[in-house]
Amino acid sequence: MTDCQNWLNELTYTSEQILNEDLAALKRMPDRSRIERYNEIKSSEEEFSWEFGKECSDFLTSNEEDRIRGELRLARLLLAASFYSESELPRAMEGDFIEAELQAVIEFDRYKQFDALSQEQIEGRIRRMEGEVYELVQNYTSTQIANMDELIDNPEAQQDVIERLVERYDNRRERIRQGFFVYVETHGMEHMVESIEEAVEAVADASSERKQIKEMLQSELTKLEASLDTGFRQQRKQLESQLHSVEHTIASETVDIDQVRTEIEELDGIDDETLVELQTAIDRTQTLESKLDDKIEQLENARKRVEESDDNRREEVTEIIGSELEQITEQRSELRAEINHLRREREQIEHARDRLDNRQQDLETQVDDLEESVDTKGDPSEGIDGINGSDVVTASTAKLFEMDYIGRFDTKMHEVDTLHLPEESFEVPDGYWEKRSQRRNRAPHMVQLLEGKDGEHVESYPTNPTARYEITESRYLGLSEQPRMIIGATVYSNLEAHATNGFDSAAADIDDLLSFVNDAVREANLKEVPYLLGIASPTGWTDRLKKKITADKFARTHYSRQVSICLIDLRDGELIYDESDPVVTDNISLFERAVGAERVTECVELIQSEYIDGVGRETIGLEEITGEHGFERHVVKRAFERLEKDGHAEQFYVDEHGLALDIG
Repeated sequence: MTDCQNWLNELTYTSEQILNEDLAALKRMPDRSRIERYNEIKSSEEEFSWEFGKECSDFLTSNEEDRIRGELRLARLLLAASFYSESELPRAMEGDFIEAELQAVIEFDRYKQFDALSQEQIEGRIRRMEGEVYELVQNYTSTQIANMDELIDNPEAQQDVIERLVERYDNRRERIRQGFFVYVETHGMEHMVESIEEAVEAVADASSERKQIKEMLQSELTKLEASLDTGFRQQRKQLESQLHSVEHTIASETVDIDQVRTEIEELDGIDDETLVELQTAIDRTQTLESKLDDKIEQLENARKRVEESDDNRREEVTEIIGSELEQITEQRSELRAEINHLRREREQIEHARDRLDNRQQDLETQVDDLEESVDTKGDPSEGIDGINGSDVVTASTAKLFEMDYIGRFDTKMHEVDTLHLPEESFEVPDGYWEKRSQRRNRAPHMVQLLEGKDGEHVESYPTNPTARYEITESRYLGLSEQPRMIIGATVYSNLEAHATNGFDSAAADIDDLLSFVNDAVREANLKEVPYLLGIASPTGWTDRLKKKITADKFARTHYSRQVSICLIDLRDGELIYDESDPVVTDNISLFERAVGAERVTECVELIQSEYIDGVGRETIGLEEITGEHGFERHVVKRAFERLEKDGHAEQFYVDEHGLALDIG
């Protein structure tokens, strides 16, 4: 990934320099230099689209690829426009851009002073410009909107170039709007009726309040994030590492029970400080939200009074109020989303702390059982049977589980004919997912965890892969797309446990689920699209989570109406979801069955006939079944689960021998 980043930096370096220049600066460059840089960027664009896209196919999302490609072309357009404004285009640039694209850049550059100055400088300059500011703003608004609409309507205009120009236009238009507001505030007050004056003052007050709240929230979140990193997350990581160490010791053939008890007694706990800070941050953010509520009410009242006035500036001031209302309402929505996010963070911490306490108690119980076994048999070298293997999944088995599941999910997504959105059905055209899907994993993190373990390779360990698909809709008359629905599947394993012990035996719980829910809700709210996510666990899910996921208070509306979750237990294929959620229920076939039932049945029948019904065997190991009969590890694990459930055997795990069945 580092090589891909370096390569990308090289491909985009020249275009980034050009994008930071205006036409005047480009015109001062020698013609030869401009042409050389144009050809260099054009070559980089081709290399990015073909060689980079092939070698680093998983490095960027499709949206990121579109953005970079658009910036490369926009940089070429700026260079071409620098010639076009003077005379004819050089031969190397002929035919690459239409006249409307070139003219839009020239028109846009006429008002660059609003980009070069800070907001304070703009305000100071405008106060000295008298009536010409009003004419400037009117001229800019009308010509730029007309030019941009004309460009968007032009079928020969390049999609990604339009997107980058529209983005620049929107940013500058906001600065122009602020400039017009300062003019009205400074020069128009004596000519306005009282309602207009009040409106201008309300906008000024709201704009100032909005900026202050943004700064205050950013400061609050930055401080909180630092506290989480040094507080809860560090404590949790340390405690989980200690628990993994104790679990590994219990799973070994020779166990010093006194030593294990000492390790358990020395386990560090998690304090309440982070929870207190989170609640404080929630309270402060709610206070900020209340301030925005007051400002919105003031602006709405001011707009109503302006609309009823006879002042000839009524339309302009109404537009200013509407623009400020739009921004401040959006900021309030962001604040509410942040409050909900903080509440989920707090809930995740509470559940994580409870789960770690439960794991510590479980380990203490296992030590008691081991001690009782030794006391009963009288020989500490005998009867140490490792740990209960019912929930144990080895690293290699987890790897096979995730490869099988994600592979089957991908196959289903490419074979499905119809998908169900909240309000409609979507017929999937052939080849639809070619540029609308991506795969990700946490392999780099697993590589870090395995550092120092000689002979251990990431290929033998789970990496938590994710497959992601987007249903999109056209915008700008079909020249670009935005998501209508996101559909994804991910496999979650405790990577730290696998790296430390080579296995994991803890079922995923509420705090694990919330780590995915937080990210999904944030993205769904940001893009305003429904998000359907399947989360599969090789070690299954806790009983308390299964109960909660179907309860009213844990339904999707508890977090977001736009996020729908389906949990998959890869041990037995069980699906856990809110059956009242139509987005999940109507698309449930996407998440069904991770391992072929026929293959598992075949493995069960073989173990039953050749081992359980045979004579003289008390145990049978998973590795023996895979080695002698060719079954995959995850298939044998599912067969062991079924045999144990039927009462024919019990699973156990000893580190030196792996997972096995007690059939004696």
